[in-house]
Formats: sequence, C-alpha cells, structure tokens
Amino acid sequence: MKEYRGRELGSKLLEHSLREAAKMGYSRLYLSTDLEGYYEKYGWENSGIVYGVSGAHIKLYEKETG
Repeated sequence: MKEYRGRELGSKLLEHSLREAAKMGYSRLYLSTDLEGYYEKYGWENSGIVYGVSGAHIKLYEKETG
C-alpha cells in the first residue's frame, strides 16, 4: 500500500526476524524470492537458484543471524 512506502517497514521486519531467529538458536536464515536487488541491499547473500512452487527458477538467499 502506497501510504506505507518509505517507512522502512521491510528492513525492520527483516531485522526483527534475524533477532528472533538468533534468540531461538538459529545461526542463519534462508529465503527464496523472485525479487531483484531488494535483499542484497540489506546484506543477504545470493547462494543459488532453486525451484519455486510454480516450478520457476528463483533465487535463494541467506544471512547470518548474529
């Protein structure tokens, strides 16, 4: 929604998920997406290509929680 853009909500959610995962003892988080360039700017590393639910190729990202 347009009124929520520019408030850095996405980056806050990413940081929150990393903190919560670290509290639970996880050292890394993984995600897959077809977005280009978004997660890289928050330090997520592209670690390969996987198949999505639709069968299409999508990127796999990972980041340390600590």
